[in-house]
Amino acid sequence: MTVFDTNSLTELNNRVAYETWFLEAVYHISLNELFPNRRDAVIYPISGEPMFFAFGRARAHIGDWRPDFLRVGAPLVFVTTFKLIDMLIEWVLVKRGVTTTFRFQEKRAALTPTVKFPTVVESKPWWRERLIGLYTSLEPLRGTLIHDRHFATNDGNLEVASSRRGITGNPVQIDAAQLRVLARCIVSTLRYVDGSWAMDHHQERTLRYEFDLIAPLHGMPSLGQKRPYSPTVRVFSKNPDPRTVDTLAIARDLANTYPECDCMFDLRFLYIQNGRVARAYLIDWRSLESLERSDTDRFVCDIPDDVDPKHCA
Repeated sequence: MTVFDTNSLTELNNRVAYETWFLEAVYHISLNELFPNRRDAVIYPISGEPMFFAFGRARAHIGDWRPDFLRVGAPLVFVTTFKLIDMLIEWVLVKRGVTTTFRFQEKRAALTPTVKFPTVVESKPWWRERLIGLYTSLEPLRGTLIHDRHFATNDGNLEVASSRRGITGNPVQIDAAQLRVLARCIVSTLRYVDGSWAMDHHQERTLRYEFDLIAPLHGMPSLGQKRPYSPTVRVFSKNPDPRTVDTLAIARDLANTYPECDCMFDLRFLYIQNGRVARAYLIDWRSLESLERSDTDRFVCDIPDDVDPKHCA
């Protein structure tokens, strides 16, 4: 049984490099990045109540085709995303020594419980089940898009029905938001599998939540995951030691403000001296529990360029 060693992971990365780049590039040029950067969303000023911010996205364009690409390009995004799933499945089967002609139906039949995925996926049965569920349910739709043209697209939404042996099935509705989440789930999966990303507590919950959003596509029951929310909390303080921050109080504030969410946070600590930011720290959520025992110098970061003087007063 072939081990998923470094060479195997490099091979997978090389196989899927173009398609993953394409999906990220498409959403980037359409101003709707798959993995956007986010600003500090909660601020504790020197005095006054904490402030909670929600950031939206808007676009205005005249004669620019890029933001409209996804309105007409949904079939291409779907087919590319399915190709990534197929390449992952085929790679797993080959590395596990499965002999097949690699027709879609044969690959699906070969995915028996004895065929193990890489540990990061195999250790979470819900993940494996939903990948196989997507592969099973989306393959007939991919066939329609490539061969039979029984589909319609409108404003980024896709309607497509399987059409095999002259029989057209019920149309499946995939809206633009679901298509984006599908792409996120598959690109994320590949990054965890090839080691580009390391799975942690928050990222696992995010993936569970996003697989729930596309439950109609994989056919598995809901995992019941609340929407994960992981803001960066900015705290201004005249005390130079970030270990003085009451992180439990911040956690309570987040839970009370966003009761529908599963919250965890990173801490950006800004030490104020003579009315100005003298030093900044950025402490990830994993390190907050052991912050009291930490050498805080390793968390020193650049001072943000968007500091509001009112928050230092």
